[in-house]
Amino acid sequence: MKITMVQSRGFVDDPMTNFFKAKMRVDNVDSDIFVYPEMYGSGYVPEKERMQADRVTDMVVNNLKCLAGSRNCGIVFGAPRVIDGKLYNCVLFVSADGIVTHKKTVPTTDGVFDETDVFEWGDTTTVFDFRGLRIGLCTGQELQTHVIPRHYAENDVDMIIAVSAFPAENMDKMERIAISRAAENQIYVLLLNMVGPDPGRKMGGRSMFIAPDGTVIERFSDSTDLREIRLEDDFLDAVAGRKLATEPELRN
Repeated sequence: MKITMVQSRGFVDDPMTNFFKAKMRVDNVDSDIFVYPEMYGSGYVPEKERMQADRVTDMVVNNLKCLAGSRNCGIVFGAPRVIDGKLYNCVLFVSADGIVTHKKTVPTTDGVFDETDVFEWGDTTTVFDFRGLRIGLCTGQELQTHVIPRHYAENDVDMIIAVSAFPAENMDKMERIAISRAAENQIYVLLLNMVGPDPGRKMGGRSMFIAPDGTVIERFSDSTDLREIRLEDDFLDAVAGRKLATEPELRN
């Protein structure tokens, strides 16, 4: 299996450009899974009218789902979504089989803006299987909690895919946390962070792919970048048999 991490930006006020940028990568790279940042579909902004959630659904979400079907792959990305009349910050996995939706459960308060009063919040974790790989979805803010990564590890997830939109000044801390979560839960962690100046602040990049012992397998710079992660045949064997000493209750 091959996973392509696309460290990029989501342009604000221009969802169609965000789709075509993603399409260019997907059309020209042979990969099983592509990963883009948090709120990639709309760009990371606090103003609901600038998120254009309905247009993002039409131009980005639906088009990427069709693209994933035609290219026989899966695509992970962030987008604002209106569900039952409420606005959520979502992490999506689209493929020929449909759309897996994770509603962010923990607001970011120390990043580009305070999300507390902007979005509604989910109350569940999200696990799915794709081509023999069991994946847990979350955002970088949720990765900072102890309980959510532990919950995924205890539910036999092989890899956590965490997408984020952190500014540059947050990434020293986030890097330490991501490595710790991988090591303490003995689980692979893929952290994909946004780059670019669209929210009015420099987004930090520095995405990572981390092994269960805390070894950083891939480390990105702070600019636009793309890396291909190849999972060898013994990948699932390396995470099989993971055992944890405690079973904390999941609290949202």
